[in-house]
Amino acid sequence: MNIHTALTIVDGRPVVSSRTVAEYFGKNHFHVLRDIEELLNKKPELRESNFGVTFEIKHIGNVERKTPVYYMDRKGFCLLAMGFTGPKALEFKCAFYDEFTRMEDELSKNLVSRLTGMKDYLKAYAIYEQGKAIASQAGKTLSQWSRVKQPTEAQLRIMEDQIQLSIKFDCGGAA
Repeated sequence: MNIHTALTIVDGRPVVSSRTVAEYFGKNHFHVLRDIEELLNKKPELRESNFGVTFEIKHIGNVERKTPVYYMDRKGFCLLAMGFTGPKALEFKCAFYDEFTRMEDELSKNLVSRLTGMKDYLKAYAIYEQGKAIASQAGKTLSQWSRVKQPTEAQLRIMEDQIQLSIKFDCGGAA
């Protein structure tokens, strides 16, 4: 079994199932469940944060049997595996711990890259909103200008005509 496929992601955290632990450590799943229940009886608050239980359906002949499977995070795994002994136990404990670290680092990097992307998005969005506000103000100003332009031009033409007449009259009357 490959250690890189032993863990899975649940609710954004790397976890390992009690069945996988049993397989890696060469234990009966029933015994791993017993060890987990002993831990949870001694410290019940671990149940919510470090050991999540689900059930799988086992078919034994014509009978369906519902068996619990625990998904544990790094702390849950470490607490459980501390009690495991044997020639390969230390090797497996180290390999699992390293894989938890690798997956947590990977998840953390993904989060950082998403946050970086979010910062870039927010900058671009701020520029967009600023441009939109400027364009909106320009549109309002243009609308106001269009209402004032024709009457102002007409008034200017009348005034220009009056000035020209005044100049002609002044020039003609002085001659």
